[in-house]
Amino acid sequence: MKHITIFKTTLMHRLLAGALGLLLVSGLVSAGSLIATWAPNSEADLAGYIVSYGVESGNYTEQVDVKNTNVFVANDLSDGEEYFFTVKAYDYFGNVSAPSAEVSAIVGGSILVALKESQTIRLMWTPVGNVDTYEIYRGHDPYFKPTTPVTTVSASNQEFVDTQHFDNDELETYYTVYAKSGGSLVHDFGTVGAYDVNLNVGLNLISLPLIPADPSLPQLIADQLSGGENSSEADQIRAWNGEEYQVAWLYNGPAAEYDGQWISAATGKESDMRINSQNAFWVVIQENHPETKLTLVGRVPDQPERTYELKQGYNFVGCGYPVPVELSKTELYQDGVMKGGVGSGEADIIKAWNGSSYDRAWVVDGVNPDLDGTWMDETGKKETTITFQPGEGYVIWIKGENSQKIWTFPNPALVE
Repeated sequence: MKHITIFKTTLMHRLLAGALGLLLVSGLVSAGSLIATWAPNSEADLAGYIVSYGVESGNYTEQVDVKNTNVFVANDLSDGEEYFFTVKAYDYFGNVSAPSAEVSAIVGGSILVALKESQTIRLMWTPVGNVDTYEIYRGHDPYFKPTTPVTTVSASNQEFVDTQHFDNDELETYYTVYAKSGGSLVHDFGTVGAYDVNLNVGLNLISLPLIPADPSLPQLIADQLSGGENSSEADQIRAWNGEEYQVAWLYNGPAAEYDGQWISAATGKESDMRINSQNAFWVVIQENHPETKLTLVGRVPDQPERTYELKQGYNFVGCGYPVPVELSKTELYQDGVMKGGVGSGEADIIKAWNGSSYDRAWVVDGVNPDLDGTWMDETGKKETTITFQPGEGYVIWIKGENSQKIWTFPNPALVE
């Protein structure tokens, strides 16, 4: 079995024939709901799935045979109540797998989720009570203002499948859904999107341009990279944890029970790596593998600012927003988390990977009011060309001890 997921909490568990990772999405007021979704299994004899859930851990009062679909919406749940779920798979011969690991979620506010499925983007949302229709909007600016819906669906539908992102080979596509009653807006779900990050052979320092619903590798990356029988043959994910790199790779080989599973290079077992949406990480494309791209899906950050904690040494960070941000507008210098100087030797450094080496930038401080706060290249002879770009990763090198560790990265879309 392949991985199954449920939004809000993600746990992976190896079944008799594979792994089910269950993901739950919290539902809304009135008749509360939770959405369960999972990556479909590939076995030819797979007949369907059984979803079990209840309000007590290990005690499932409801059991539903959902047939051969990987989505289940549990309706009429109590708002504020925690529900516990598991999933089993069964074949045409009546064999039933062991249950997935139990996951839970509390019924609460409405959520819109984007999922990448093959060459489509599927939107799923929790139902809103007392509405007539849902209007789906699409744009190419993460902070676009909806005008004309691409389609309208009835209140009984809670999903929409779009192929345009792949049909038109677009870099980024964004979506939002409006719940309406009698033509009036009842609820705005916010914006989600899909963003493509191009990968070259060798080392790629990237970050997540969007906030994923599930940051585990089976859901975030899935099978978009090339696997292999061992880590030296497969493309790799390398994430810095502050002391060392965690490395994971996708198994693709003769051992069918491990096929499609992300493996930890340290343990040889299934990796539990999860990518923080604020952190940068390396993707290694092996020399004999083709250049490719990752389609990353998630929520567009809509808060006024995002908070990072920087420590002495190396900090791997991402842009924070799906739009370019000039260094002068990041507040790194204004917040005092990066110290400047009269030269690069005494200043903290930002390092941007260019595919073969690092470009560096530092901020002037202690010279004069006209120059202080200016971001320079490593030579100090001209201003840097480095700009935080969505999908790219950066290293912030804090050279000395700094009592100011909290960086508040303002949202450029909300700054006038």
